Amino acid sequence: MRNTSGWRGRLLAAARKAGVRAADHVLIDAELGLYLLSKADPNAPCSSLWAHLSGYRFVPGGAPESDHLCAVARHYLGSYRAKRRWEQLLSEYAKLPEVERLYTVTDREAPATSRLAQLSVWRERVEAYDRLLTTAPGYKRYQWKAAPAGDYVVEDRTGTLHDVKITAEDLAHLAELAPVPFPPPERRPPKQISWVELLAAAQHLDEACPPAERQGPNLCTLLGRMRYVESDGLTFHPTEAITVEGTRHIVGRVGAGKTTLMRVLGGWAHVTGHRVALVVGDVATAVEMATWFRRRGVRAVPILGYYRRGRHVAQLHRVEQVNGLKPIEARHDGYAWAASVCPLMADPVPPGDEPCRQALQTPDRKERFDCPFPAVCPVYAGARELMEASVWITTPQALVYHQVLPAVLPERVRLAELVYRCCDQVVVDECDRVQAQLDTLFGPDEVLVGSPDSLLDRLSLQLPPQVVSRPYLMAISVVKDWLNALDVARNAARTLIHRLSRLKRPSHWLREEEFFTAWTLLRRVARRCAGLSERADDAAVDDAAAIQHEERLIEEFTRLLQDPLGRAGHELGRLALRLADLDDEADHRRVEEWVRNACRPGMQPEEVADIAQLLCTALVMLVLENALQELVSNWDTVAAELDLEGEKSAVFRDFAADYRPVLMEPPTGALFGFQYSRDADEETGVLKVLRLTESGRDLLLRFPYLFEALDGVRGPNVLLTSGTSWAPASNRFHLQLPVHGILQPVNVNEPTIECAFTPQYDGDRPIAVSGKWGDERHEALRQMTRRLIERGSQGQSRLERERAIWQEKQQNRGVLLVVGSYAEADTVYETIRLCRPDLADKAEKLVRDADSGFAGEGERPRGMVAAFARSGKWLLIAPLQAIERGHNIVDEDGAAYIGTACFLVRPMPRVDDLSRVAAGLNRWGVEQMARRRGSGAISQAEALGQLRRNAIAELFRLLRSVRPYAQLDERDREELLWTQAVMIWQTIGRLVRGGSDARVLFVDAAFAPGSADSRRRADTPATSFLHGLRAVLTAAVSGEGEERRWDRYVTEALYMPLIRALTRIGGLA
Repeated sequence: MRNTSGWRGRLLAAARKAGVRAADHVLIDAELGLYLLSKADPNAPCSSLWAHLSGYRFVPGGAPESDHLCAVARHYLGSYRAKRRWEQLLSEYAKLPEVERLYTVTDREAPATSRLAQLSVWRERVEAYDRLLTTAPGYKRYQWKAAPAGDYVVEDRTGTLHDVKITAEDLAHLAELAPVPFPPPERRPPKQISWVELLAAAQHLDEACPPAERQGPNLCTLLGRMRYVESDGLTFHPTEAITVEGTRHIVGRVGAGKTTLMRVLGGWAHVTGHRVALVVGDVATAVEMATWFRRRGVRAVPILGYYRRGRHVAQLHRVEQVNGLKPIEARHDGYAWAASVCPLMADPVPPGDEPCRQALQTPDRKERFDCPFPAVCPVYAGARELMEASVWITTPQALVYHQVLPAVLPERVRLAELVYRCCDQVVVDECDRVQAQLDTLFGPDEVLVGSPDSLLDRLSLQLPPQVVSRPYLMAISVVKDWLNALDVARNAARTLIHRLSRLKRPSHWLREEEFFTAWTLLRRVARRCAGLSERADDAAVDDAAAIQHEERLIEEFTRLLQDPLGRAGHELGRLALRLADLDDEADHRRVEEWVRNACRPGMQPEEVADIAQLLCTALVMLVLENALQELVSNWDTVAAELDLEGEKSAVFRDFAADYRPVLMEPPTGALFGFQYSRDADEETGVLKVLRLTESGRDLLLRFPYLFEALDGVRGPNVLLTSGTSWAPASNRFHLQLPVHGILQPVNVNEPTIECAFTPQYDGDRPIAVSGKWGDERHEALRQMTRRLIERGSQGQSRLERERAIWQEKQQNRGVLLVVGSYAEADTVYETIRLCRPDLADKAEKLVRDADSGFAGEGERPRGMVAAFARSGKWLLIAPLQAIERGHNIVDEDGAAYIGTACFLVRPMPRVDDLSRVAAGLNRWGVEQMARRRGSGAISQAEALGQLRRNAIAELFRLLRSVRPYAQLDERDREELLWTQAVMIWQTIGRLVRGGSDARVLFVDAAFAPGSADSRRRADTPATSFLHGLRAVLTAAVSGEGEERRWDRYVTEALYMPLIRALTRIGGLA
């Protein structure tokens, strides 16, 4: 986002000109950091800079401008937020000639001492440091260099050359596309939007509504069916205005009118001359909503991802397919924003490969130009309208990733910062899901090696054509180094997975926690060499000699981390590189000898050998982490050279670097983490990598304040809306903000929801799916499906009887089968197709939105699920996470088409789902920040150091929390139940649209094992998911005391229909 290049070079030039012989990055970086400490926290020890660059502020600074100084410094010195790196820099700084140093740092645990009075060279450095830290860095800019008329060559990603001719006639009639001036910062005062203003906006939209779309109640009618109550901190009161100040959290029961409010706010912005950004769940919704606004005369633009336009076009083709049109007849408004037709090239160009920037080369290859046609190019259509639009509509992914094309906006900013600068109001729909998505975006995980589509193998397959066809690439040092790092990473990952697969006792030191880094393994080596238990707390150990022995080894391993590949001579570093490459037995013996010398006397040979095996694994991990860091650091540069921009890996795409100076770190600090898993019937397993970079939810919770410390500018007001963002124990979905307001339906009958536990049986054995894995799980699902579709004595199956229940009520409604994954949806559909072809004709399975092509027989892309009501079919099979939110499946009257939901699988988190780890850590970090901020009891570094240590313990607790339901402790059980309550209630929300009644069947016997099988022990909340779900929700509305009144009110407002249904659930013992 900000231009942080060149500052160090300018200071070095000034230093050398002034005669500083030791001028290098060590001098500049260390002194800038120490100068920051002297201003922001004068009494802090010189070793504590890292703590001031993390985004956490526990202790008030030493000067009023300290927040601004730290915000600027995070842009220039962000790499030193790693404690070890800053301490290493201080060590190198202390070795420089004292006569040239501004500071003395003899004691790292004391403040640095200024030598300005004694300094004889470059005394002006203090003013230079002060100017740098008191001025926010400007934006990076791209100067568009449009190609003049002439002949050019374009090279595509395969190395093929294309001749391009641009004539003077081509350019003669082009209107010049003037770059948009970047808006100056403006403060936005808090606002209240009155209900009168909203009604006026609704009336304006209703009057502008096209006649063909005037079916059903209009916006004014819908607004009249809701009321808004606002919190005063103790209770809620009706109000005639919505207060908009900073970040406001507004909730409303599923179907209460949140989407209506969002649309009316878009109309309000249009009528009053403001600009609003609407954040919705997916591209299809963004395009649909933009089309809706434009048909009412509102200038609205959907902001879509640049490189995924091919996928967006395919989605629009499927919309037309559902509507019965052939692709050639397609006229969807969305094509104007997802077009990928290139006016420069004669042949079709894959989306994202258009030769927009620096792709036009003169025939002699001496000069490059940009495309001269952005004023007419379809790719730029949305960008050209952006600054004139009243309503911007985007998705969480585009908000984080997207950059407006530079021919329109030369400043290189992510969309999030552009929204911050340009919009007056932001409205986030389904904010709890957005929070979960942001946590995942900034904490991505991926299979590194061990599966057909693993990251390292996928990259290796993409590279050979480019490298072979363009050998000059190997002459580019950064590309050569990156390719070498890729080889090292691939070899290390394979060595590691082979080592893990042949371990005799992996659970002894690895599988129990199922997550590891090189440092966690090295810490265990140190403890075991000292004769200490791997997981014992130091405070519980009386053996002072053992603790000192461990501390000496920790110091040795710290030095190893500073020289992980042995380039500076560290013995273990040299061994690490050879082990990662060859895993040679001779090197194993050298490591074992090192361990034998490092252990306290009396260690048994078997124990020494086991510790050596652990150390070998840690050393290979160290090489892998170092290589991955190299791959990530230079990804943007290398991806452009090797045409890898389309690579989908979120682990390698370091977009988070643009947000690093303004978002909080995860409480553990940024790290790579790894997880090895192997099925019982497999010889080798898979290695997953988790990359924690920033706290994703920080972007959502603090959006109006992200750049305030940096620029002195507060951002737009933000409304966060959802029907389930109040879920107290859920790490993933609970929004850590008080509920400021509630949307409530008025004069609307509450739907009747019937719940029942209806397990199926194989003989007298209840069929349980949850708790099984692999083929056994899919076979259980087939058995269950066969029971549900087999005809009974009346000639109807269980599912057909469900359909008949609604038909007897004169309602044409369908049945939803909820499973755990797309693969499970396929299993259920195929079982129906094989056993009941007649029923399969009435069924569809949900599939992912593919990149291209049309839906096959019996398939419904997720983005097209809203049109299922018009399909003529009544049985839909869908994964829980794909169906629980998004498009409403309603009939022509706006009533829910799905009447019954059958949960075939008890929802439980997967052990390899590391996204829940990021969510748990980020929630924990926010809680700790709130508890510790401003306590003043300890220093910033002490507070953050303590936070880091506790966060690592919390990390491992989260990793160990995925266990069978009956083995969960109370805390983990409550977290699981609240998270799943949100997903189940959101799914039921698809059934109750328009005030429709609903039936919910829990079919998996694992929901309540004791109720399904009388031979088992009676169910309790600790053994039965359904009993537990009912217990936690009931407890939330039955707490006594005035202090609980606020919580009870919110919980009742959101979940009361579900609580009543679970209270009356049938089939439970």
